[in-house]
Amino acid sequence: MKVGIIGLRGSGKTTIFNSLTGHMVHSEGLGGKKGCALGLTKVPDKRIDRLSSIFSPKKTVYAQIHFTDFPGSTKDEKGFSDETLRKLSDVDALALVLKGFSSGVTPAPVEDINTVLADMILSDIILAERSMQRLEKSRQDSGLLSIITKIHSHLSRDRCLALLPLDESEEHQIAGYTFVTRKPVLVVLNIGEDDAFVMPADKVEDVCKEQGWRFLQICGSMEEEIAQLKPEDQAAFLKDLGVDEPARDRFIQASYGLLDLVSFFTVGDDEVRSWPIRRGTNAVKAAGKIHSDIERGFIRAEVIGYEDFIQCGDLQTARKKGMLRLEGKEYQVRDGDIITFRFNV
Repeated sequence: MKVGIIGLRGSGKTTIFNSLTGHMVHSEGLGGKKGCALGLTKVPDKRIDRLSSIFSPKKTVYAQIHFTDFPGSTKDEKGFSDETLRKLSDVDALALVLKGFSSGVTPAPVEDINTVLADMILSDIILAERSMQRLEKSRQDSGLLSIITKIHSHLSRDRCLALLPLDESEEHQIAGYTFVTRKPVLVVLNIGEDDAFVMPADKVEDVCKEQGWRFLQICGSMEEEIAQLKPEDQAAFLKDLGVDEPARDRFIQASYGLLDLVSFFTVGDDEVRSWPIRRGTNAVKAAGKIHSDIERGFIRAEVIGYEDFIQCGDLQTARKKGMLRLEGKEYQVRDGDIITFRFNV
C-alpha cells in the first residue's frame, strides 16, 4: 500500500510526513526538484492490540502503509512534470496537503486546491492528447482510441477520472496509463495550533465532494511534536489535550480506507498479524496473501469475527460454542475476520 503526499510549497506536507513516519525530514530539502522522501508506518488497530494481549505472541505485525513525500510544486507550474508523473504512477492513492495556518500570509486553501486540481487535470489532458495523436496516426486500435477520446472529453469538463464510470474491459485497456486523477485522493487541511485564522473548511470540503475526494483536518506541527515524544509521554500529552489518539492515527486510518482495504487476522502463540486485502476479496485469494502454497492447496477457511471471538475469549471456547464456521473458496472475507486456513500441498 503506497500513498503519495503532494501539495504546494509551504503547505507543511513534509511536517505531516514526519509526523506519520517518525522521520525528521527538513522541508527545505524537498523544496526543489530533487528526490522524494520515503517512509513506512504501521496502521494503528486496537483489535490487534487486544488480540496480542490475549495470545502474548512472540511477534505482533500490523498492516503497513508506505508514504512518499513528493517535492512541492508552485502556483506558476502548469501540470506535473513527466518525472513526477512516472513516480506518481507507483503510488495507489494521493494525500493532498493544503496550507491552513497563518505564517505572515493569509492561507487560501480553496484557491490552492483549485490550483492543484487544475494541474492534475491538465497533466491527464496532455497524456490523453498524446495518446490520441499516437493512436490516430497508427490506426491500429480504434477501441482504445474511443476510450481515450471519452476520457479526454470528461477531463475537459474539469472532472476527475475517478468520477468517470468505466466497464471492466475499459479499465483493463487503460491499466497501463498513468492518469493522476484516477487515483483516490485524501485532502488534508493543515491548520495552525492557535486557530487564529478561522478556516473555510466547509468550502474546501465542498470542492472535495464535487471530485469524490475525502477530507480531513489536522494540525501538522502539533502532530510532529507528538511523534517525537516517547510512547508514555505521548499518552500523557494526549490526555492533557482531552483526546484518545493523535490525529495522525486518523490520517493513517483514512488512507487505509481510501484504498478500500479491510483487515483479517491470523492469531497464535508465535504471531498475531493483520493482513490488508481489498474489500470483497474471497477466501482463497486472502489465503494467497499469506503464501501462494496456501492458496494453491486451499481446502477450507475456519472463520470467526473479531467481536464473536472477544465474546468467547479464546478459540477453544468458540469451537465448543459452534461459533467457528467453515467457509469455502468464494467466501468474501470481512473486516475483522480471524481466520485459520486449512490447506494441503
